[in-house]
Amino acid sequence: MLIQEEIPNDCGPCTNYILVTVREEEMDYEYLNIPGNEKSASPVGENAQVVNISDSEVTYKYSKGPTRTKSFKVLKKPDRRPTFPG
Repeated sequence: MLIQEEIPNDCGPCTNYILVTVREEEMDYEYLNIPGNEKSASPVGENAQVVNISDSEVTYKYSKGPTRTKSFKVLKKPDRRPTFPG
């Protein structure tokens, strides 16, 4: 399961993407680093919209531009901590 957690804040809202998995009756989580869009075709800093997840990858898109698919291994944040607003 992928949880998209919107963190509102006047000075710098952000979004956390939390991948929750269950293996052998044990729950685990990882924070994913799905980047905000930086292309000029879409609003700078726009959050990605997740359109599909599988056992090993996530597909996401922005309001303009191509759909992207990346593996969880590439997107995992090394420190397992959320992104804080600001």
